[in-house]
Order: sequence, then structure tokens, then C-alpha cells
Amino acid sequence: MISSNAANQAVLTPLQIIFQFQQKHKLSVTKCAFLLGISENQYRKYFINSKNKRNPSQAVLNLCISLDLILSEGLKLPDFPNFE
Repeated sequence: MISSNAANQAVLTPLQIIFQFQQKHKLSVTKCAFLLGISENQYRKYFINSKNKRNPSQAVLNLCISLDLILSEGLKLPDFPNFE
């Protein structure tokens, strides 16, 4: 899982950081994209192999790591609408 140790995070690729965040907190694609402030379509393009592939920005990665630390400490995020 995602470790707060900076050395371990430097070894992970950006896609691994986001994927492990989603798996660790059992988030759907929609909820993960909502928390990271990106569209669901853009989130899906991170994981496809085509000419339309996108890479996550540094801001998205920083937010993902910060949210992981917040959720790991047991703090609760405000409720957000259930889009599913």
C-alpha cells in the first residue's frame, strides 16, 4: 500500500500511486476522480494504452498523497454525492 515514507513513494510510478490510493480506500473510479478534482474521463485516460494516454499532473499526485495521509490517520472527509 501507499507508505508515508518519501523514499518508497519516489520508487512508485505516478500511476501506481493513484491506483494504490484507489484500491487502499476502496474507491470507485467516479469517487476517486471526484476527490482528485478531475473528470472521470481524464482519470480513465491515465490507465489506457493509446495515443490519447494522459499522465497525472504533479498537483493531482500531491493531492492523492495528501488525501491518503489524511484518510490513513482516520480523519473523515465530508460526504459527497453518490454519483453511482
